[in-house]
Amino acid sequence: MKHWLIAILAVGIMGCSMLGGSDDEAAFHFPDEETESARELMIGNWFGEKRLDDGSLQEWLVKRAADGTYLIEFRLTETGGSIDTWSEVGIWGIRKPIYFTAVRGLVADERVFPINTNDHALYDAYEVIVLDDDEFTYRSYTSGNRFTVKRVSEDFRLGSRQGA
Repeated sequence: MKHWLIAILAVGIMGCSMLGGSDDEAAFHFPDEETESARELMIGNWFGEKRLDDGSLQEWLVKRAADGTYLIEFRLTETGGSIDTWSEVGIWGIRKPIYFTAVRGLVADERVFPINTNDHALYDAYEVIVLDDDEFTYRSYTSGNRFTVKRVSEDFRLGSRQGA
């Protein structure tokens, strides 16, 4: 019985030492200056647009908040002139050089509709390529697609060029 007690205590002590404050763990919990600076830069409103293969124009406005949440408004203008809009909400983060997003809901009629967060397609990871006061360029790790957004004013609206 005494040996079992010693074995249990030894395992407990080893487990505690593994949870102790190693340098790697401290770095994980406390972002470096570069990551903190990048995070601050990303907060705010950013506009992007891309001409698709069929000639239609996709635009998006990303509004990132300091609490790690985001809203993206999308606008697709077809070559025939029809316009479709939709929005999504989620969480975002950065651990430089990785930027990530997780969709948590879709927006319709000014209401958020939660979605199935078990869907792997709702999680994205990107490589940060350029990030400064005015431009953010990033590349999807899964698709390889590259995106560039520009900082815009708080009153910028999709479909307008004011504030870009």
